Amino acid sequence: PVVYADNWVLPFGYDLINWQDVAVVIPEAQANESIGILNAIPKEKRCAMRQRVVEIYDKYMKDGPSTVAGLIENLELFANRPSSLTGPVAADVDLCDEAAVGRLAKRLRLKERWFDKTLCWDEDVERLWFAKNGTRPKSMILMTSLGWNNPVTAKRKGFYRGLRTRQLMEEVINHPLFYPGAWDLITSGQMNISQSTIYYIFLDKETCGDTNYPHPRMGRIRNADTVGGRSGKGYRSSWSDFAKVWRTFFDSARFRVVYLDCDPSGPPTSIREQQGNRDRRLVVMSFSAMKHQHLEGTDEGLPPPTLRSYKMSSKLLKQARRCKPRKVLLSFSGNLVHPVRKALRHLHDGKDVIIGTPSEMQHFFNVSDPYFGLAQQSSFAAVPRGDTLATSRLVEVMSAGAIPVILADQLVLPLTRAVNWTEISVTISEKEAAKSVEILKKIPGDQQCQMRKKLLEVYDKYFSSPKGNVQGMVDILETTFDDR
Repeated sequence: PVVYADNWVLPFGYDLINWQDVAVVIPEAQANESIGILNAIPKEKRCAMRQRVVEIYDKYMKDGPSTVAGLIENLELFANRPSSLTGPVAADVDLCDEAAVGRLAKRLRLKERWFDKTLCWDEDVERLWFAKNGTRPKSMILMTSLGWNNPVTAKRKGFYRGLRTRQLMEEVINHPLFYPGAWDLITSGQMNISQSTIYYIFLDKETCGDTNYPHPRMGRIRNADTVGGRSGKGYRSSWSDFAKVWRTFFDSARFRVVYLDCDPSGPPTSIREQQGNRDRRLVVMSFSAMKHQHLEGTDEGLPPPTLRSYKMSSKLLKQARRCKPRKVLLSFSGNLVHPVRKALRHLHDGKDVIIGTPSEMQHFFNVSDPYFGLAQQSSFAAVPRGDTLATSRLVEVMSAGAIPVILADQLVLPLTRAVNWTEISVTISEKEAAKSVEILKKIPGDQQCQMRKKLLEVYDKYFSSPKGNVQGMVDILETTFDDR
């Protein structure tokens, strides 16, 4: 079967049947390209598909009993998966050792209620504020207790927290500069605000709002962190929360409040345009901010979450670092609806430049995962804007050692004060997309080599893990004070 129905969920979904092994799915907009797509499928692949078609038909489609058997088999696949109302899929969240909280609180001589037991605390982290030699660092990371970090467990569970926020906050609490319970100690008068300390304050209310991680297009509830009975309801933080931070720290000029924003349309207008931030003590770190939403020198781009990444074998990694030439100059695999992507489509030649939809790439490469198979063979990989400016594709192609070619004019790139993007990527204006190949061919091989080497370093340091994401944020916060 050759399927032309963009929004159709095929029978039994993709859990029971891998439809890429059984059918050719062509986007409706590319129906006139069908003959070329079908001719690109190797003879051996067609044979394997036909054999699989017969198997699937006999097993699940030929009559009522076979269809019911398929339904039951599908139900059994889902039986072991928690629903979106009872909690995230087990693979979404690492199970925590709750006893670690007690041990850590005892060691640090802090109250156990200051530790959120639904997050995983690393006992092996060197917590600099509790160093035995008495040396105190110049900076402190702390978290408010206005929402899901409230010391009262019953109150804590009533606040929504997304899985992307959980992922980042787990690394915040395990950063060496983090001081558990510092917010409560300061607000209760048990700890004085020091003029010699710089405070980086993270909010314990949902501001991120990522409704696509780790389950794209599945919405807020499916991507909620409900570990420990936490509510999947409620949502973003309000300005009253910021007012509490400002009132507490008003006498200290040496603090920054971090506002994480993961909305594909950028931060709310109320953050900058309506409220303003004259003293620049609010740092908005946004996944998809446009330049007019961004306060230069204060705000920063937030690294996109890694929906999937390619772990290169030691052999491929060695080849990348030694700058072994790659077969493909430029590649892109994705939908081709946006005008920028359509312009790239016209560059496809099937050899040096490979641009197409995922289904086309599946048949072109005849492998189970053509996306990374293509990226790791490419010198450059296009990262064009789509319906939104930002995309996790940026980090994905970096993981395969392909130099990103960014085509998103207004996008604020992530961690710009920690990463020199001109050293590891190529930025081409959207209107120049059709000239991409011409531009890339002018980049000498030795320059490409240096870009790839630096790219791999930056990816490992800041983009390969949530820990790296948070370290990048902290490195940037540390640059906001002149005496650093």
